[in-house]
Amino acid sequence: MEQKELNIARTTRAGFTFIEIMVALLIVGVMMGGAFALFKYVDQARYTRTDVTLKGIQMAIDTFQANTNVYPTMLMDLVQQPKDVTVAKRWRGPYLEEKEMQDGWSREIQYQVNPKNSKHPYELYSWGKGGEGSPENEWISVWNVGS
Repeated sequence: MEQKELNIARTTRAGFTFIEIMVALLIVGVMMGGAFALFKYVDQARYTRTDVTLKGIQMAIDTFQANTNVYPTMLMDLVQQPKDVTVAKRWRGPYLEEKEMQDGWSREIQYQVNPKNSKHPYELYSWGKGGEGSPENEWISVWNVGS
């Protein structure tokens, strides 16, 4: 008789109660919400790192220009002495380390010297989160950092 009662107890307790399922769903929901918040903070940290990197490179470019009277033709001129003899004589670098020229997504910072009549003497930017080929409104430019 005892064994029959034991079997009855097991069969009535075979599934989960509604409360147990709701608690499990609540726990999963909280964990997913935390993960989404974490991704948001990671993205913000990448943007901030990119802003800081751009400002550091801008300072190095301006120092290079003050020393040599020209803007670097490429960012590597900030790391290694340029081959141009006139510029090389005045070069006081290195102004940066190569590893300092990557954005928050570990991609190369983009740089080009502008023509004399341009609004800015050079363009310095990251493609942003979308990477190369992203629309210009997603780029992070040194000229709009912090704005």
